[in-house]
Amino acid sequence: MGCGSSVSPPLKKLDPAKFAKVFEKEKVTEIAWLNEEKCLLISEEQVEEENPPTREEDPWYKPPLKVSVEVYDVKSKELKLLSSMVCKFDPCGGHIAASADGQMYAVGVGKEVRVFKADGSETSKMNAYSNDSTSVSTMSFSPDGKHILVGSSNGGRKVAVMTVDGTEVYTCPIDDNYKFKVGLHWMDDKTVMILSNGCAAFHDISSKSECGKWWGPPKGASDYTHSMNPEGMRFMKTGRAYLAHKDDGQLFLLKPGGAKFKVLETFKLHDKDFGMNCGTKFAVLSDEQTVIYERPNGSNHMDPVPDHFEANVLASGGKSELSRGDAKLTRVEMLELNVSESVLATVDQEGAKLYSLGYKAEPAQGK
Repeated sequence: MGCGSSVSPPLKKLDPAKFAKVFEKEKVTEIAWLNEEKCLLISEEQVEEENPPTREEDPWYKPPLKVSVEVYDVKSKELKLLSSMVCKFDPCGGHIAASADGQMYAVGVGKEVRVFKADGSETSKMNAYSNDSTSVSTMSFSPDGKHILVGSSNGGRKVAVMTVDGTEVYTCPIDDNYKFKVGLHWMDDKTVMILSNGCAAFHDISSKSECGKWWGPPKGASDYTHSMNPEGMRFMKTGRAYLAHKDDGQLFLLKPGGAKFKVLETFKLHDKDFGMNCGTKFAVLSDEQTVIYERPNGSNHMDPVPDHFEANVLASGGKSELSRGDAKLTRVEMLELNVSESVLATVDQEGAKLYSLGYKAEPAQGK
């Protein structure tokens, strides 16, 4: 695993006046960028059956879900249905991931993972789990697009590495103490990182073995067991990573090396407790200085959701507000930038919203 570049990328400047919502769709639960211009949207709706069981016949009955995948083209402004499927598993929410080259995407529904070409034609279908109570909760393609890393945070709670044609390569359980949520990242084509609450475990899929654990900055597992949230880690193109502390406004800049990370810098985004909102969802521009996030409202969860995102330039501490431009404001669940960082895709409890950033580049500045 490389250590990343020591040269700071050029600083980018966001213009709040140019930040604007350009698209929205209700009932979207996850998004993934297929390429620079196309954003995948996954949505769910209940399917009414002709003769559903009565409560006496099946007190746990839930209607099936129809899971649909659409693609929105930010250039042509066209929305197109790519694929859909009906799921009878419980829990059965749909999850989506795209390959780095934009040629494939995968949909996880219940125990199944289905792989599609970019045009929506299905190429393979696989059962990732045999345990009745285990379902797919997250996925990630390897950099070369040959493997899919599949994680589950319920039931059997394990991670599986599959080839894109459905062959199982490696499976490993998640430590019993750290399996509330699961995040996955490929350090390279052969080394994967499994991030759960409080622990980052590294696995070599060639030797099919764990090659190390990292307990989080800076004092170890005893203090940070519940402070590392899988949703709060972002890897940069230089190889470095940002990790947001779950319980306060700290943000750590990390340098990977072996089966661990070194803390390069620590920043303070704000002074409010993330609390139950788990406000670790954020995006970082390629300058590795500009962080976009939703400011949490601390312990008072009845406070209104902020009507803006905050952009924080870490080196200078400068902050600006980016208007969400929406009357229906709910907590953000995902923030994902496209490759050029011209569009920010978000998911909240209402659905998906895409925003144009409208930034301009500036010369590199020293730290």
